[in-house]
Amino acid sequence: MGIRKKIALGFVCIGMLMLLSVLISLFQFSSLSRQTRTILSAGTLNVDLSRAMSDALQEQNAAILQRVVSGKPYYSEHYEQARARFDAAMNEATATVRDLTQVEALLAARDRFVYAVDGRLFSPHVEENSRWYGGPYNAVYGDLLKAIGQYASSNETLFRQRAAALERRAHNSATPALLMMAVMVTIIGMFFFLLDLYYIKPVVAMRRALEGYLRYKIAFDVKMDGRDEVYQLKESIGDLIATGKSKKET
Repeated sequence: MGIRKKIALGFVCIGMLMLLSVLISLFQFSSLSRQTRTILSAGTLNVDLSRAMSDALQEQNAAILQRVVSGKPYYSEHYEQARARFDAAMNEATATVRDLTQVEALLAARDRFVYAVDGRLFSPHVEENSRWYGGPYNAVYGDLLKAIGQYASSNETLFRQRAAALERRAHNSATPALLMMAVMVTIIGMFFFLLDLYYIKPVVAMRRALEGYLRYKIAFDVKMDGRDEVYQLKESIGDLIATGKSKKET
């Protein structure tokens, strides 16, 4: 194989290694980006649903308190709207969790709250309604608020686990690129070592030998392995010197 092909092959191998390193890095970082977006979107949804349920529950509580004080036989329209928003947010939360155990407490607290409120027959006497509001109702209302808070923090452990896994994945994704870089540096070092050993040093040796012959008539003698263009050049120089000597002798 000639010098040009050998050098070209060496640079092609280096270029392929660089391209492979870039492709691996892009794939790893793309995967990390998708996982990061998933974690952030899940956390945002969890917080938004918790806030929506808490706000809707507060509105229901305000409507219930108004009925307790007024003794009206029906709830206001705001109560029904708030209840519908709470149910919608809770249904979405149930549909988006991977493990239903995350919302079991929330569902149970919601059922107890609905049972207590729907089963209450309000009296025209405010004192009797107040005792119910401060006793049984306040208990289920507090349990539901607590369940909403637990749901809001339920994904915290999961997010920590995902963040830890994401951190490990980041380190793991950097490892192939670093290994590829180390291999590439090693190959480049070997390439230049071989280039220096088989081409640069022989050319320098031929220049010095030729300079010695021209100045001091020292015999042109260069030891060289291989049969490539550099060797052919050395042989051609030797033939040219031999031809010149034969012409002078004649």
